[in-house]
Amino acid sequence: DVDPARPRVLAVGDDGVARLYRLDTGALLWSHRPVAGGAAAFLDGGRSVVLISGSRLVTLDAATGRPRGDPVPVSLAGVVDELVP
Repeated sequence: DVDPARPRVLAVGDDGVARLYRLDTGALLWSHRPVAGGAAAFLDGGRSVVLISGSRLVTLDAATGRPRGDPVPVSLAGVVDELVP
């Protein structure tokens, strides 16, 4: 997912790790694991990231990669390939 407000991109690799990169420098800003499928997206105008980790919906601070609030349990059939905010 591409940040709508800043030069950043959120990518989930085949290794189940979500990574946030700066588009202009390619620098890795943070990473988070595990992520189910390709399920990660920006929220709040790029201020937050939401992803599926195990059987939980997790919201992270996009600047730091730290959790925002408690994870929310979810029950989904199959692998989630995409989250649409």
